[in-house]
Amino acid sequence: MCLPALVRRIDGVLRRCLGVFEFSDDPCCILRLSIGRCSRAVTLADGTHVRRGERIGELHFWNERVPSLPREGPDLAWARQFQRRLWRSFSALAARVRQEPSLAAVKAFRGVNSFGSKYASLHMARIAEQWGLELIVARPRNLWGGLWHLAESAYAVALIWAYNPNGLRGLDLARLRRDELWISRHALLARYRSAGDDRRLDDQGAESVGAMEET
Repeated sequence: MCLPALVRRIDGVLRRCLGVFEFSDDPCCILRLSIGRCSRAVTLADGTHVRRGERIGELHFWNERVPSLPREGPDLAWARQFQRRLWRSFSALAARVRQEPSLAAVKAFRGVNSFGSKYASLHMARIAEQWGLELIVARPRNLWGGLWHLAESAYAVALIWAYNPNGLRGLDLARLRRDELWISRHALLARYRSAGDDRRLDDQGAESVGAMEET
């Protein structure tokens, strides 16, 4: 078995252990969901306060469905495809949240992503804001947290290598960080009402590519 295949198999095992599930049968959905516990108190911009230990939705990329990056890096065609899939994913999540009683107590949703120094926090915050997301820079608070952060970052790099290897181009591994992207339940339901409402995505895709190309 080749190493990328081994990483994908380990990824499948970990998803089952963590209770990660597909919340939509839309073939364009690129997100999965699990239910976790908030590790610290968080207050979002709309006033949503999540206490430590409260249930939150944990968002994960559906790696097999994320559009493959060109060798030259993200271009407008890739950005438009990614934007449309992400919009449909959030719209499908909003629909599931409205319909699923077991998600009624979930106040907020969090995704964790890896960024190298090429993608400065200011640029990523601007892109996140376009999607109604809030970027929170996660800082390890002790040695154990630092080691866990390092392990998560290494695993994230392995996933990129296994599923979308061109995503490693331009990634500064020495300055890799794990940032959190949050959206409250209220903001999710208010913003994502229709999976077909993607009229703004062409301009939004162009803005995102421009932000990604800045250094």
